[in-house]
Amino acid sequence: MAECTSALIFLDEILRLIAEADDDGGEHGFVACEKDHGLSIGSRCSDPGNHCTVKAPVCPEGHRPAFSFHTHSTKPTLMDIVAGENPFLGEMAKVALLPSTKDLAADADVGSKFGCVGGKLNDGTQLVWCFNSFTAEAPADRDAARNRVDVLQKRLPAILKKDRAERDAELLSILADYFTDVGTPCVELRLPV
Repeated sequence: MAECTSALIFLDEILRLIAEADDDGGEHGFVACEKDHGLSIGSRCSDPGNHCTVKAPVCPEGHRPAFSFHTHSTKPTLMDIVAGENPFLGEMAKVALLPSTKDLAADADVGSKFGCVGGKLNDGTQLVWCFNSFTAEAPADRDAARNRVDVLQKRLPAILKKDRAERDAELLSILADYFTDVGTPCVELRLPV
């Protein structure tokens, strides 16, 4: 737990990237690097879509990856706007901020000890949460975690087509299943916008 709280050192930068992503609709992130117990920002990424990937080298020579951070969007899609409804309001937006299979793979590739995701929740708040990565786990355990996340991600399209009450209940079940089957946040910080 104490290790994950080190992400809060960069809270100003994290909040700046969340605001930037909200403005331009892209995804932004960075890898934090450590050397002799000091942290600095290493490689950054920015993507107009929904998956920015840091480029090697992720850290300056002699530094090691400590954690990653990137944004996720909870804004409605064009189809949501046409339908006049946003499926990711309030607590439901947390589902859009869960680490994806790509996020888990990227953290494993980089060697981050934990990964953080942040974004706005469409209710006047923003959320930053961090999850321990599976970097130290055996490859089979990392694959099993990615498979569990993949199953949850595949449930989303059908859920988003349901009426609001049923959809909200099933979105909350995805959160519960993620926390039970994959992992719980080691840091969760919710702030006003």
